[in-house]
Amino acid sequence: MPYFTSKDDTSLYYTDWGKGQPLVFVHALAMNLTFWDYTIPFLNAQGYRCVAYDQRGHGKSDEPGKGYDLDTLAEDLHSLLRHLNLKDVILIGHSIGGMEIIRYHTLFGKEGLVSKLVLIGTPDCLMQQPDHPMGWTPELLETGLARIANDYPKWWEENIDAFYLPEVFNVSEGIKSWTRMIMFQTRLGIILDLNRKAFHTDARKEVRQIKLPTLVMHGDKDASIPFWCGESIAGAIPSSIFKAYPGAAHGMIISIKEQINKDLLAFIQMPIALEGTRKHALTSNMS
Repeated sequence: MPYFTSKDDTSLYYTDWGKGQPLVFVHALAMNLTFWDYTIPFLNAQGYRCVAYDQRGHGKSDEPGKGYDLDTLAEDLHSLLRHLNLKDVILIGHSIGGMEIIRYHTLFGKEGLVSKLVLIGTPDCLMQQPDHPMGWTPELLETGLARIANDYPKWWEENIDAFYLPEVFNVSEGIKSWTRMIMFQTRLGIILDLNRKAFHTDARKEVRQIKLPTLVMHGDKDASIPFWCGESIAGAIPSSIFKAYPGAAHGMIISIKEQINKDLLAFIQMPIALEGTRKHALTSNMS
């Protein structure tokens, strides 16, 4: 099986499909590369090389017991791009995977390996601050994490419907069971640690440094990462395109996969010369 080695000698599993411009997929916390199974085949069939990997402590990658912070995760991503000698890369991240891409741009953007970014349901700043009153309090975070730490399977059962909104989007029990199988492969300590690291990260200054063409995608019923995060990120990047999905939740890359894949392809194919100004679009996922 294909593995690459990170800067701290952690062995990380990846898949590499097809030829063409490389698209690199960065999954969310407690997921793994399998969560892109309804995205990669579509884009691969359009002539793109699709690379995905299991982050440390997830899927088939090593669990080193350290390095569950954005700097190290960004180093891991950079090691993958270097291992495969990738250039003109489009990075596509979901949730904390998107936050990792933001940190990657901060640390390694000047190397010029990446040409576009896609941030799906991504946070920039979750914690309440004097200039950010809509954020969450640390007490609210710890209350939620205490519920996870006390009974993770129960927490999952109580929250999976908010993740997909299955009654609205006809998400099957099979998809929910498949998601459970993926998420329960990640140890509880990693989930708690990365949740805290993401919560206490204020990436707003980093986001303002992004000049690359960036597609920001966010559902307005996202119960995991508030919709205002997507609005804030898009508003801070001059060359952004903001796609809002009415009624969609955090798991929209599965629940409305046809629309998401269509919008991803349109952005990927868009000439960079045409992406000089910010655009805002409202995409109906009910059609």
